Amino acid sequence: MGHVNKQRPPGATVGASQERRFVVVTFEVAIVSQARYALHNSATK
Repeated sequence: MGHVNKQRPPGATVGASQERRFVVVTFEVAIVSQARYALHNSATK
């Protein structure tokens, strides 16, 4: 199984962690904006 790692570029793990962090940040922003949108809707009603 050692030769499988050689196919990946050296920065693959770094890119994966950055990509995961980007997904988490996007997810948090979506939750915050959704909560803010719901709060705004309940405030205007």
